[in-house]
Amino acid sequence: MKISTNKIIIGTAQMSRNYGVTNFQKYEKRKKIKILEFAWDSGIRSFDTAPYYGNAEKILGEFIKINNLKDEIKIYTKIDIQNYKKNFIDNINFSVSKSLKVLKVDKLECVYVSNNFCINNIDNKIISNIKKNLNVKKVGASIYNDVKKISLIRKKFDLFQVPINIALKNNYNYLKEQKIIARSIFLQGLLLNKKVSHKIPRRLQLSLNKYFNFLKKIEMTPLEISLSFINDLKKIPNFIIGIDKKLQLKKILNTDVKKLNKDHCSAIINLFNISDLDPRKWK
Repeated sequence: MKISTNKIIIGTAQMSRNYGVTNFQKYEKRKKIKILEFAWDSGIRSFDTAPYYGNAEKILGEFIKINNLKDEIKIYTKIDIQNYKKNFIDNINFSVSKSLKVLKVDKLECVYVSNNFCINNIDNKIISNIKKNLNVKKVGASIYNDVKKISLIRKKFDLFQVPINIALKNNYNYLKEQKIIARSIFLQGLLLNKKVSHKIPRRLQLSLNKYFNFLKKIEMTPLEISLSFINDLKKIPNFIIGIDKKLQLKKILNTDVKKLNKDHCSAIINLFNISDLDPRKWK
């Protein structure tokens, strides 16, 4: 069985910069648009971006305009607030309005707030105004590894974007009936590739070495186990993948997903120390 394209959201963090510790690519704008076109031609209709992903929104907007997709495409973006404690509501409106303009669309599937101040201070009235006045279908929260806080704010938001992968399964265990979109399913590529472009903690490198050796033992490829894991999670309707070349997406779409052995999943989780899996600490 192959992954359904309905589940995939293409992430655009690497559209303008080398996002991820295994990303070595530097492509011109036209080639990036071609990658987006290939994703669309493959049946993928959802794309995730943000104003602070360099010029990712601009590139995505050009892709949408060139191919006349504004009425069909589903765009998820984030609210960018620099001085969030001052003119809070005005800054929200400005950010969403600017994204709509740059993306060359009339509507957004979802906008996320990711700053802790914004997550805690945005209220139902503001959310209602965003939806009504800015033509936004859903308002969500992008959470890092503090997923326990979802239970405190679950009634405010329509969606939660959360890092979940086979090494971070504990994040999934904290979630109940929330609507979740998974990101970092490959842990910035670390769960797929031994070669890294940036320095990572030694303890994490040792864990990864054990992980790849374990996969050889159970005769599964890194891509097979990562996709099989996320496909097997019942409460995850969609997940974000970042690609920087067409070949990566081809491999993902052609990979068979399988029912995983629970003991294998437990063994993999035990290989990692959860404190090592936060990319903010890899500097």
